[in-house]
Amino acid sequence: MPELPEIETLSRELKDRIVGKAIADVDCSQPKMINLTLQDYRQRVHGPIVGAARRAKSAILTLEQGNLWLHLGLRGEARYFPSGAQAPTASITFHLEDRARLALIGVFMGHAHFWSPEEHQSRWNQFGIDPLEPDFSLHAFRAVLQSKPRLDVKGLLMEQTLIAGIGNTYSDEILLAARLHPARTADSLADEESERLHTFVVSVLKEAVRLGGESSYVDLDGTHGRYQPSIHGRDRCPVCGGSTQVAKFRGRTAYFCPQCQAR
Repeated sequence: MPELPEIETLSRELKDRIVGKAIADVDCSQPKMINLTLQDYRQRVHGPIVGAARRAKSAILTLEQGNLWLHLGLRGEARYFPSGAQAPTASITFHLEDRARLALIGVFMGHAHFWSPEEHQSRWNQFGIDPLEPDFSLHAFRAVLQSKPRLDVKGLLMEQTLIAGIGNTYSDEILLAARLHPARTADSLADEESERLHTFVVSVLKEAVRLGGESSYVDLDGTHGRYQPSIHGRDRCPVCGGSTQVAKFRGRTAYFCPQCQAR
């Protein structure tokens, strides 16, 4: 599933390529992706695109009547096709007034929901602190740790109401970089460990953004990201060369090194 770095990459592209254009029409082959009837949806999203942002794992387009939250689900792609370019069958296609198209392709368990300004703010507030924002300070991060003292750090990093945007892949990458076992509880971390974890939350995510997201992610033009996960999905630890272990934490799979991330 695309996580913070991939959706941050997407939102920045949308700012450059889509903002300032206008939506003229919508085609949707997966009605469950939208939260209104297609007729109402077309009326609500019609008009200028005035802004783009990211919240957690969703890219957001600001429209005149509200906000469009785009979630790519488990494996979807967002692609931009200029006027005249051939486009594949899409889950949902936004036809722009200049005849370009923004298409969400192969979306599974994702959505393109329209929210009024009030609904948008309510949904925005459901998520926790964003690791790329200035208010993600060490003090704020330690407050998050203290709020869930018995929660394992793998689960804490992935809990969207606490920290917005981190999923299975990047939680594993962050914990390896910080040399922390995923089963460690928040209240077991020494000050030096919590500081180290905070540092690598920020640095790992920023590096992945710099590289355009994970290599399985494709941008608006179909170009793959250049971030290669170092431990998630790997058989060997990139640090010591030892075998990785795979375990379930709260139903989610974690890859870790028992040597470098001793409990």
